[in-house]
Amino acid sequence: MSYIQSIFITISLFFMLQGCVGLDPKTGDMSVVVPIKVIDTKVQQKFPLTQKLQLGSVKFYDPSVQGDSVSKEKLQITLSFMYSYFLLPTGITGGVSILSGIRYDQKTKNLYLKDPKIKDIWFQNNSMMKLFSPVMKDELAKLLSLYLENYPIYSLKDQGYQASFVKDISIQDQDIYLRLGW
Repeated sequence: MSYIQSIFITISLFFMLQGCVGLDPKTGDMSVVVPIKVIDTKVQQKFPLTQKLQLGSVKFYDPSVQGDSVSKEKLQITLSFMYSYFLLPTGITGGVSILSGIRYDQKTKNLYLKDPKIKDIWFQNNSMMKLFSPVMKDELAKLLSLYLENYPIYSLKDQGYQASFVKDISIQDQDIYLRLGW
């Protein structure tokens, strides 16, 4: 065993004893474990958000972050929204459901959504996905990506040194495993 491997194992054991590190059930590797419920709580604290538009405004509220039950390697994010305009005093309500991977930025020590895709979008409780052409769906996905991929969903800045050793990310059940390595 090399000197560097010995140091890594010692550091990993130290963090395991502090309860910050666990074993990824898929790979068996040492990982920082972040429950999706923690990310959901952090995201909820940042809402509601209001975006002014050329004609009216959109208020996003009631976010929900969960592990995707189908792929198990993605997050499912659901947001409600209300579009307001002076001609629509009560507004139009709707929601959007997004599937996304996760990426880790070593410099900022933040988790971000990766390649978010629209799973469903609805207005007044009616799904609109069948009405959108493939080109419209792609344009909506690009618009969402521009905003969401640069918006941190969780910060590992308070995790200490182990945040510097994140090598890979996997989502298992309702936890995110940030695999540690060189």
